[in-house]
Amino acid sequence: MNKLLAVLLMFSLILFSGCISGNIANTNSTSTDNCAKIVTELPKIISANTEGARAFEVARVVDGDTLALADGSKVRLDGINTPEHNEHNFAEAAQNMENLVLNKNVYLQKDVSDTDKYGRKLRYVFTDSKFANAEQVSSGLASSFVYPPDTKYQDLFDCLEKEARQKQLGMWKGYGANLYNISISINQNPDTSKNPNDESIVIKNNGAEINMDGWQMKDEATHIYTFNNTMLGTGESVTIHSGKGSDSGNVLYWDLDTTVWNNDGDTVFIRDSEDNLAAIYEY
Repeated sequence: MNKLLAVLLMFSLILFSGCISGNIANTNSTSTDNCAKIVTELPKIISANTEGARAFEVARVVDGDTLALADGSKVRLDGINTPEHNEHNFAEAAQNMENLVLNKNVYLQKDVSDTDKYGRKLRYVFTDSKFANAEQVSSGLASSFVYPPDTKYQDLFDCLEKEARQKQLGMWKGYGANLYNISISINQNPDTSKNPNDESIVIKNNGAEINMDGWQMKDEATHIYTFNNTMLGTGESVTIHSGKGSDSGNVLYWDLDTTVWNNDGDTVFIRDSEDNLAAIYEY
């Protein structure tokens, strides 16, 4: 009985410690066969959302997932997320979107939400022959990103992202190539705390020494941390706290006023200075 209690106690400590670790992973559980079936439905989806629908003219492409319409309104493509201004593939994502929709008529479909917190219309965007949201994901220039409760095409976007990862397209360059032997641990912020220093990321190098100067770490949203003059020897770790503080050795601070890592699920992307995906952890 005493041994059983000890085991249960140890399990409880692990469960509630808030520490999650992992290497490159893909938690998308959609089967290959099911994905093939879902993707073949694309022409029907496009036809159903363009025939007889109201057309809007795109006056300007703001970035890879935001459009300005001729009527003055802005549209944020729903269900996907493209690189930000200070990330690799930003220009490529914007250019691809221009090729898809600029100065063309588009057709808009709303899911559940009407606008985002910036007042932009959340929409799925179609041309006569393309589903723009899907095109960005399939090109590796956007990730599938759920904006609850908008999940109408989540399975499609997940499947297209899986294909782009396997082909190492765009932002998935280096995915699955095992260029580095890195593990990631997340010390999550307790639900009762809003202190960003109560959460941290621990990156451990299990391989040969690496120079992380110019590497970037990002979440699913828009938070980006850039490493400067960071060397990581074999077996060494570096800890990045989200809040403010003075860097000391392998303990670094992001200098943010808010927390980053969502307790209900997020993704850690780490890219090297050549934009190879060095590690990804999804929880």
